[in-house]
Amino acid sequence: MLEEALALKVRVLGRDHPDDAITEVNLAVALQELGRNQEALAHVERGMAITEKSLGSEHPRMATYLSDRGEILNALGRPAEARRSFERARIIWERELGLENRSLAYALTGIGISYLSEGDALSALVPLERAFKIRRGQEADPTKRAETSFALARALWESRRDRGRARALAQEAKDDYDRAQLADKAVSVQEWLHQHL
Repeated sequence: MLEEALALKVRVLGRDHPDDAITEVNLAVALQELGRNQEALAHVERGMAITEKSLGSEHPRMATYLSDRGEILNALGRPAEARRSFERARIIWERELGLENRSLAYALTGIGISYLSEGDALSALVPLERAFKIRRGQEADPTKRAETSFALARALWESRRDRGRARALAQEAKDDYDRAQLADKAVSVQEWLHQHL
């Protein structure tokens, strides 16, 4: 449906219309959810190029697209590139929305996960602690809270910090995934808990 919507928009509005960018990025998110990350990356980058041309590289919408791009790059195993994308999103959101805005947790969690992917748990701690604080206070979606809680649990454990807190955070993440009925993610966290007694 998104592909059809994009084709229709291009036919009616022309190539490079700002509305094309919205659909390009929505298509990227859908493809990522299907595990088609390389295709997703092409679409999100196309959406970003259109947005940069029409709204500028510092527009708040660009921050959302940069964050989506970071998620895709993390999924593709390209953490350094992902982190650069998340950092650009973080800077825009902080400037436009303030230091405690809920959107920042997306970028901060992604930054932390990119460090974890590189085996740098110590560097992951600061952005993940900040994301955790934001999500604990403002996030209603249990899957988002769980993502950050579990990443922080892993960073604490791997950096040999507060391992009791790490296990408690992982249990919170499992409970949130259970509430969201995401059994595969809950099982993954449960397996981690069994391995980290």
